[in-house]
Amino acid sequence: PASLPVKGMDMSHAEYFKARKDIDLKYPNAAPIVAVSGRGGSTIFLPAELVCGNELDPQLKMKLPSIASFTPQVRYEGIQEMKKYLTLGAQKSRTGGGLLTSLGFGLVDKLIQVAVTKLELPVITAAGVQVPAHMGGMWAPMIAKANYRVNPQHAVKLNVVLVCHRSIRNHGAIYDSIRDMVNAHSSKYRLGDKPFQRVEAGDRQDHWGMVEKYFGGTKLPNNIMVLDFSRPPRGQASDPAYSVVKSILGKGGYLSQFVST
Repeated sequence: PASLPVKGMDMSHAEYFKARKDIDLKYPNAAPIVAVSGRGGSTIFLPAELVCGNELDPQLKMKLPSIASFTPQVRYEGIQEMKKYLTLGAQKSRTGGGLLTSLGFGLVDKLIQVAVTKLELPVITAAGVQVPAHMGGMWAPMIAKANYRVNPQHAVKLNVVLVCHRSIRNHGAIYDSIRDMVNAHSSKYRLGDKPFQRVEAGDRQDHWGMVEKYFGGTKLPNNIMVLDFSRPPRGQASDPAYSVVKSILGKGGYLSQFVST
């Protein structure tokens, strides 16, 4: 940074960051400098100490569950393999160095040890079929043997609290359609013929405020489920009150489902 001039300006990059950004570089003589793409095909040069990556690629995010599911031994071997590309001299290449070393970084040859708590595998049971602990990582074939056909008379009826936007007039027909679709699966949980209670709500604060008021001051029976017939404001794909209402119901331990109408 101290030796690389800024194109079109009579100053180095270290001087530029001091004059324009009021940043005193801690390592003004560190090399090399990081080049990133700028507007119009230009190149922007940044000191390595100012570069920070805090966002993962979407495809990498999708792979995080599979990465986390590796056994400790497999994960350790993977780390050792990656270190070959990040440690000076560990990988023979035409450039003669690794990725981090070419950017002026060093990799400490030591793993950080942290205390962990091993959680036991929870009991997985579906329709009377229990998955053995040794098959916790491959439970799908066992669950496939479950028989979900039950006697509707022995099923648990859910008391549905219907939170409904006051502009929705055909809420009864919508509820009947959902009820018939759910109950057709002959599961152990069924929706009641009619909602246990209907709560009228509006937009935003008038939405979560009505939910908070009802569940905060009403004595309710067991097996409550909340169906929220929301109507997102014009031009929006979802109801802005969704996250707040979900938080309120989640803290109360209520099963809930939003339905955009």
